[in-house]
Amino acid sequence: MKLKYKKLIVLVSIGTVFLSIIILSMVPTGGNPNNTPEEMEFVKIEDTKILDVIHAYYNAKATLNFEVAEELVSDPTQIPKEYWQKLTSSGVEQYSNFVCYGIKNEEQSSYCIYVQFDIKLKGIETLSPSMGRFYVKLGSDDKYLIYLNALDEEEEEFFQESNKNPEVDRLIDDTNSRFEKAKESDPKLKELWEKQAAAIKATEVTKSPPQAPAASQGAIVPSSAPPVPAASVSAAPEKPVAPAKQQ
Repeated sequence: MKLKYKKLIVLVSIGTVFLSIIILSMVPTGGNPNNTPEEMEFVKIEDTKILDVIHAYYNAKATLNFEVAEELVSDPTQIPKEYWQKLTSSGVEQYSNFVCYGIKNEEQSSYCIYVQFDIKLKGIETLSPSMGRFYVKLGSDDKYLIYLNALDEEEEEFFQESNKNPEVDRLIDDTNSRFEKAKESDPKLKELWEKQAAAIKATEVTKSPPQAPAASQGAIVPSSAPPVPAASVSAAPEKPVAPAKQQ
């Protein structure tokens, strides 16, 4: 009897431990508030409020509709209008096939958004895969805006640290791979990029490369792409202007 009783106590104890584990596993922890953007969840953006802003912005960029663009950003004076005009004159006709991913800044109701998209160039049927990033922030009217103002120190750190997330590297590698396949599949596209690369190389030999417009810094483009002016073909996206004290 004593032996059976001891066995019963052991079984009950083991059952209690397992029950405790199950209960604990069901209690929401709320995540680790100390996680850095490098460690945070990298999610596909499904919120239509954000997607609509990104789509409208690129459409305005392609059509040079500055009036629409001004409604989508935090500071219309930071829209690089001359740069957009240069993109259009260099042959960019359309941006399409957007897929957005992001890292959420819970404290600021904002996201660091990474956008994969394709570019249609004049006279070339094959689309050019490209990629960019934005800082998108929820306003007091419950609408998201592409934030082009100077970020405070905390937000600027969040924006820059997001690039260290390993999922960002994977996304860049995927974009580069698709771009290389597109380039190799279309002689016209390949010739265009080779000409621009040669032109940039020649320019760099004779003088310092020109600075990109402030609002378009932070671009993520295919690794094989020349930075300027080929950035006009790779659709260098806008980022917030860094605060003066951080420049």
